[in-house]
Amino acid sequence: MRNAINAFVFIFFFTNSYAQNSEDSVMTIAERHTHDSTELKALIWLGENASKNEFRNAYKFFNQALQLSLELKDQNATIEIYNSLARVFLTNGNYDSSFFHLTAALDLAEQSNNFLQKSDALQGLGLYFLRRRELDSSQYYFEQALVVAQAINNHSSQAGIYVDLGNVALDRNNKLSALEYFIMAAKLQDSLVHNPVGQSAVLANIGNIQSELGNLEKAITYTLEAQKLAHKSNYESGSAYASQLLGRIYRKQGKLDESLKSYMIALESYKKMGDKRSEAATLISIGNIYYDQEDLPKAKRQYLKSLNLGKSIDNGAMISFAYSCLGYAYYEMLQYKTAIDYFDSSRVVALNINDVYSVLDAYDMMSSIYSDTKDYESSLMNFRRYSFLKDSLMDAENRAASEELEMKYQNDKRLAEIELLKADQALQAAALSRQRIFQIGAGLVIFLVIILAIVLINRSRVINKGLRLVEMERVRNEISRDLHDDIGSTLTSINILSELSLNQNATDQTKHLTTINNHSSKMMERMDDIVWSINPLNDSIDQLIIKLRQFASEVLEPKDIGYVFQLSDVEEVTIDPFKRKHIFLIAKEAINNAAKYSNAGHVQINISVLNDRLHMEIVDDGRGFDMAVANDGNGLVNIRERANKINGALKISSAIDQGTSISLEVTLT
Repeated sequence: MRNAINAFVFIFFFTNSYAQNSEDSVMTIAERHTHDSTELKALIWLGENASKNEFRNAYKFFNQALQLSLELKDQNATIEIYNSLARVFLTNGNYDSSFFHLTAALDLAEQSNNFLQKSDALQGLGLYFLRRRELDSSQYYFEQALVVAQAINNHSSQAGIYVDLGNVALDRNNKLSALEYFIMAAKLQDSLVHNPVGQSAVLANIGNIQSELGNLEKAITYTLEAQKLAHKSNYESGSAYASQLLGRIYRKQGKLDESLKSYMIALESYKKMGDKRSEAATLISIGNIYYDQEDLPKAKRQYLKSLNLGKSIDNGAMISFAYSCLGYAYYEMLQYKTAIDYFDSSRVVALNINDVYSVLDAYDMMSSIYSDTKDYESSLMNFRRYSFLKDSLMDAENRAASEELEMKYQNDKRLAEIELLKADQALQAAALSRQRIFQIGAGLVIFLVIILAIVLINRSRVINKGLRLVEMERVRNEISRDLHDDIGSTLTSINILSELSLNQNATDQTKHLTTINNHSSKMMERMDDIVWSINPLNDSIDQLIIKLRQFASEVLEPKDIGYVFQLSDVEEVTIDPFKRKHIFLIAKEAINNAAKYSNAGHVQINISVLNDRLHMEIVDDGRGFDMAVANDGNGLVNIRERANKINGALKISSAIDQGTSISLEVTLT
């Protein structure tokens, strides 16, 4: 649909070679308000054109087009507009809005069997999760988009998706896999698509990978070929990107003058095209060259230009990055207070666009600057914020870094104590001729030992308090993830279904209301599990068993499935709430699978505790399953992931007509 509209606008407005005035011509058509397909196409074209750098205008035109498409009941145009709006939101860092429009486009595309737009929506969701660094979800949606594109033989989309999958692999630091995807895209371009613009883009990506692999000469060869194709096809943005990539490669080679020259060529191209976002990014790169050359005033000027451009197009990601670069420049100029101000500004903007990595970088740099200025209390405070935020991403690395900063903080105290001891030794050496020097020295030593003991006791309390805070933060992060992943996604689905039901007939409304009822029931059940998991009164195996008995009765009894709990040595045993939650959810998944899929007549639940280790086994006499076929189905992936989170030993045994056994062994402390 998008290609058809672009072709229409091109034929309609450019046959007489007045491209300079095309936007005014399209605007004239839109302003006539004819409320027909011509106005709709004009509004979509204006939105696409504005999406390059004028985000507010893009929102305005696309929203006007959306209202008109709904009025005209043009479902294909509505799907396209949802996809286009999602891309604009994604480019500008408004991830929640992007997700909403992509899911709306996907639902409508599935209803109308519009496979081209379905592929676009799935690809957009892949990009959404890629920007959020949720790489498993990103790869899943890209692969789904690829299946659809292959089904309709859309080779151009397939090539683009291979490039996206390559970028996922690149984010996983799997450069060779990324290179394979880019080569697959290049083969499609060569053999089936025959699009020099697409081929140029693929060659540039291969050049980028070769650069990442350290094969700089190969990277230059591929990039120059990409630039040659772009010039030949009048693909100005591709040519500009190739110049930008050459600048990055030359910088790696230490050829700063050649790098600066390439970046300047890219900058002029982006200015000519009016691509302010890419212009702002190139200004950052130019600033980095001056930074490498230790010409910090020039670097600072380039960063400021980029910042102003980012503000003019309201691009939060670019604004945050420019603030961060200015922070680094002022840090190198030893203007620590100004550097902290810029890093803090980067943090605030990054928070608004949910850019966790920029927030982490800001906290990290502010911690380092405070450490350099020996303000260890502020340094520790910022690092703790950094640590708590990073905990959900790299828990083990976070603890090690936090201990390192704690050690630096304590080293400063120990150095002060050593200085006191040195002063005491000097005093003793100066007063050796006096008879009472030993008594005075002994008294001082005893006093210092008392002070040291007090300091050590206080340190122990501080460390224990810190550990408690880390544990609390882990629980908070876990609750936050549960609320976001389970409750947030369900509420989003209910919201979308509610909006859809408002404009549909009674039969569809009943269908949507039934779905909403099912979603809300599941959400209430999940909320009940979350509340139960964080209640400290439930920190015992007794409470866990009570909860499991309640769930088993609710699930198994209506299906006339008998069940027995066999317990051993479980009295007065407490359990960590984090482990308790995942043990319950593993058992819940196993019992639920037995009720839904096993066709069992009896379920045995065995729970025992031996040497501070919990042994749990759930056995049914159902029809079982082939482990090789169903290994990733019926919730088994969730069970394995939860067992890994609590370092549990999980064993799943099943065979056709021989029932199923799921056993778990985990340390309670």
